[in-house]
Amino acid sequence: MPRGRRPKPIAADALLTEKRYHVRYFDLDANRHVNNARYFDWLLDPLGEQFLTTHQLKSFSIQYHQEVRADHDITSEFTMADPHTSLHQIKSNGKLCTKAKFSWLG
Repeated sequence: MPRGRRPKPIAADALLTEKRYHVRYFDLDANRHVNNARYFDWLLDPLGEQFLTTHQLKSFSIQYHQEVRADHDITSEFTMADPHTSLHQIKSNGKLCTKAKFSWLG
């Protein structure tokens, strides 16, 4: 199976918006790993209701670097690369866990 394009890293000097989350028991699947759907919640939630209700997801790419662990705190950060592209990352204890790029219509 061919792999998709990997999202670009966020530039070190990018203006970031961030939101913090605590990984709870109900974020885990039966194997005690964070459910993949939770990563999308954490990545997209910081965009806010105004943006999410006025834009439609066109495409995305995601790359998992390191698993988020139960009972850890994470930070979800994003920046707008342009009006129709958002770049996101999830960090735990300062380490990159996930990065993603979302393309939007709207």
